[in-house]
Amino acid sequence: MPHLYSIYKKYSTFVYDYVCFLTLHMMDRIIYKSKPEPEPVNEAVKRFNKRYVKKNYMSGKFIKINREDFTAYMEKRKPYIKHDLKITELAAHLNTNRTYLSRFINIAFSMNFNSYINLCRLREMERLLNLPDKEERSVAQLAMQAGFATVRNYTRAKRRFAPGKRNAHTRRRNIRDTTSLHAVKNEDIKRLEAYMCNEKPYLNSRLRITDIIRKLNTNRTSLSLLINRTYGMNFSRFINRYRLAEMEELNNDPANAGVSQSELAVWAGFSDRRGYVRAKQREAAFKSSLPRQ
Repeated sequence: MPHLYSIYKKYSTFVYDYVCFLTLHMMDRIIYKSKPEPEPVNEAVKRFNKRYVKKNYMSGKFIKINREDFTAYMEKRKPYIKHDLKITELAAHLNTNRTYLSRFINIAFSMNFNSYINLCRLREMERLLNLPDKEERSVAQLAMQAGFATVRNYTRAKRRFAPGKRNAHTRRRNIRDTTSLHAVKNEDIKRLEAYMCNEKPYLNSRLRITDIIRKLNTNRTSLSLLINRTYGMNFSRFINRYRLAEMEELNNDPANAGVSQSELAVWAGFSDRRGYVRAKQREAAFKSSLPRQ
């Protein structure tokens, strides 16, 4: 008997833990086996709150957020006016944690924290633009007052939300802004094309985008976006098209009849003949993929 009692005492805890594990495993499979159907936003938020509280009852995290109350809090307190607002700070004000707040915004508003804050700042910016005394302040001052760190951040956020979030007032302002932007864009295009035709920087096989931005007194991002939006290609293909045109001129020149293709490719700006063939094949493949008119 003492021997059997010692065996029971030794393995009783293990058997109890194993039975509990099997029970919890079967309950988990029964509850979460079927994938839930798509549901409205409010029902999804309620379901998320219920599951979150059930999961964290041991740690005392019972704080739940309602969509209407959260929107009212953002409109009344306006925490987004602080340009360096972090999700941890907002979570602390709402007596919750970062993970819960991030999931709540994602489910309730279908966007992440940064996008939601920028959307609130854009609405604040629109309100400031409609004030009677807006003429006394510049756009940069209004952007900083709305919570943006710089006017560039405001422009970027405005461009991101422009397709589906603009109203009539914003469209009227964008018509005037678009005219000035197109004028600057056309000027930059002419300056770039004049530099490429006169200086011919593409003849340098080690040419980089940083070499051109120094000559044009611009930055890498602006030049890359200008080439991408104007010509529909990246910087490498833009340069290779000039080199291919130069290679065609060299081949048509009777004075280069006895020169090899490898040497002509180097003269045109390619590192070697292999680079020329690769660029030619890519350009031909791109033209063949275009729809016939």
